[in-house]
Amino acid sequence: MNSNFERCFYCERRFGLVPFNSDKPLERTKDHIQPLSRGGKSDPSNIVYACKHCNMSKGGKTLSQWETMLINLKLFGGGRHLPGLYFHRSCVYRIDIILENIKKLIPPFELTEKYLKK
Repeated sequence: MNSNFERCFYCERRFGLVPFNSDKPLERTKDHIQPLSRGGKSDPSNIVYACKHCNMSKGGKTLSQWETMLINLKLFGGGRHLPGLYFHRSCVYRIDIILENIKKLIPPFELTEKYLKK
């Protein structure tokens, strides 16, 4: 589990503060890096603290799937809704930070496989 109790692992926003264009403080949740629905375990090495918005956006997706959807959102921009992707308006401007932090968690062999298939 990431040791930073104060910030979202993905978007790095501080928990408890009210994000831009919101009326509620940023909520802290636990996100399973490898979703339970995809065989992930509920142990500290598979859990990071994430804001509710990032956790809902990732949902049951693997990191690679979520990364692909965020890249599409960034490329095609405009809105914050793509099929299968929820993204809060306060996170849209932090996509580059989120993508960098996702790369810290994706195993190197998964990245290599992904880019060799292209």
